[in-house]
Amino acid sequence: MDELTLKGITQYKALVEERQKVDFLNTLLYELQINQSIIFCNSVTRAQLLARKITEFGYSCPEIHAKMLQDHRNKMFPDFRNGAFRILVCAGMLQAL
Repeated sequence: MDELTLKGITQYKALVEERQKVDFLNTLLYELQINQSIIFCNSVTRAQLLARKITEFGYSCPEIHAKMLQDHRNKMFPDFRNGAFRILVCAGMLQAL
């Protein structure tokens, strides 16, 4: 089955062992010179930890999740679109939007 992709958006998938994911992501961000990316996590805790780790790698990387105040969430996507940061880590956003 073919996967749908929006025009102008490239999706990447890789099968990586759990303990190697963060280092692999750092390699991808460096090697691919990605302009902007949204990374989806399955929990708020994972999103917070991943955003902190990506920040330690030297990237501006906030997280956005359902436990944040609505006003703060509403500001994040326009800031992302306008280039205030290149990477956004999300968790639980289907319920939050």
